[in-house]
Amino acid sequence: YTPPSFAEGGKVAEFKNLSMLESSKDPRPRSLANNRDQAGQPLPSFVPPTRGPQTDLVDDPDFVKATPEQKHAYLSNIESPGWAQRMQPMEGAVEAIQILSEQFEIAFVTRPLKTSPTWGYDRYMWIKRRLSVELAENLHTTRAKYMVDGDYLIDDNVQQCEDWIADRSRHSRRTSKVILFSWPYNEHHVTQSLHLMRLANWASILDTLRC
Repeated sequence: YTPPSFAEGGKVAEFKNLSMLESSKDPRPRSLANNRDQAGQPLPSFVPPTRGPQTDLVDDPDFVKATPEQKHAYLSNIESPGWAQRMQPMEGAVEAIQILSEQFEIAFVTRPLKTSPTWGYDRYMWIKRRLSVELAENLHTTRAKYMVDGDYLIDDNVQQCEDWIADRSRHSRRTSKVILFSWPYNEHHVTQSLHLMRLANWASILDTLRC
């Protein structure tokens, strides 16, 4: 499962010696958003709806206990061409990004799904149809999200968030912060980091980032 993400900061990234440098003509801060926190993924019937419209199925206890046939049927559906285009937006996600794009330079970050030949294209089309061509062109597909620089990262994957914060402290001139999009599968995570805050929906994200 995986929905969209966004980034703020107004700078074009360049690579030099495998490190990300900042350079941009856009003076706005940059916000990076994970795709899966914008599009809700239908759950398989054997995962309780209390998990929310999407869940990290790799770690979900009900998914782990499912039969091989159930897992195969669901994952085959996710891997089919066009599946990521058909996901419905999370409540308030499209409106929030439209508003924030007036204040921030927005970028989207998503991890690739190697078993789906059209995953990147489907993500691009999802953003293009629901937001704009311009925002769709700010889509970055990478397993190492820490390589994409920004002022804010919105993501639900705890490890990605922690790696991103650690890399910013070493390589970025920005005062970067992470918004951990809260889901049942990451609610156990406790952090002492002053750079990470937990928020549960797009309304609260909008209230937090909007000046």
